[in-house]
Amino acid sequence: MQDIAIDTRPLRWVGVASFAALAALSALPAHDTISCPLRATTGVPCPFCGLTRGVSAMFHGDVVHALALNPLSLLLVAAIVAS
Repeated sequence: MQDIAIDTRPLRWVGVASFAALAALSALPAHDTISCPLRATTGVPCPFCGLTRGVSAMFHGDVVHALALNPLSLLLVAAIVAS
């Protein structure tokens, strides 16, 4: 049986572009935070709602608030910066 190699390099650019778009959107004065599409649609917060707002707070430079929303937001931003 042969192993199939999958090139994941293009996916890295998708991740970088997504976070660049998040940073640009969160820097606009009209957007305090990014709203969760699931919560906006159903009214139920998803487990990642705090993560989205935490990453947005990190991009605004508010590390303490980001950690209060979701401690994984710091790790996610650090992983993105490191890659």
